[in-house]
Amino acid sequence: MDPTQAQMVDGDVLLEVTGLSVFFGGVVAVNNVDLRIRQGSLHGIIGPNGAGKSTLIDAITGFESPSAGSIKFLGQEVRRVAPHIRARRGLTRTFQNLELYLELTVAENLEAAADASKRGTPEWHDHVVAMFDLESVLSSKAQELSHGRRRIVTLARSLVTRPVLLILDEPAAGLDTHETEALAYSLRQIVHEGVTVALVDHDMSLVMGECHVVTVLEEGSVLAEGPPSEIVANEHVRRVYLGGES
Repeated sequence: MDPTQAQMVDGDVLLEVTGLSVFFGGVVAVNNVDLRIRQGSLHGIIGPNGAGKSTLIDAITGFESPSAGSIKFLGQEVRRVAPHIRARRGLTRTFQNLELYLELTVAENLEAAADASKRGTPEWHDHVVAMFDLESVLSSKAQELSHGRRRIVTLARSLVTRPVLLILDEPAAGLDTHETEALAYSLRQIVHEGVTVALVDHDMSLVMGECHVVTVLEEGSVLAEGPPSEIVANEHVRRVYLGGES
């Protein structure tokens, strides 16, 4: 277990967002959002395009400045903490666009991430390689891999930094059914290893099948939150989101 998690147990609030708002001029991208992600959970965040999902995680991870509200990670306010410092504390994210160095090998990509984070250990690095079955492609350049394999390497690259909370932005984008099933298995493995995950994705089968709690955003605000069974049964959610975009 990571030292920063030593005093935490499953179920403790790991990330607490209170009254978070982000304004772009007269446009309200995120509106008074409250969000609590608990230790040991796989927490889904969904909503239609333009609902504010990306802006919310940008604000949480320091890539966007909130207009109002509080962001507490591991009990400490991080609203004004730089993104790289948040990452070193264990608040890590991926991006919708693959952030691999395509001209580098898989091994070099993993090593670059580990060196930048200053969090992982050689033993953890080897464990992540084995977890994602990457031994056979370590010497391959990232540009030589299939899209699905690149997605898995991106996930491994984030995990090799040994995050406390890993926020995944559209990890299933462009994956076929087999690749999505492999991703779902990887997510279960990650949570089993003690890493809390926030999953932002449009693949409803993946989100509803794997997440413990789901938060639904609409026009920058929280529309609903609860276990997948409650979200699927919520008529308002079905009308504005699940019924039209899945």
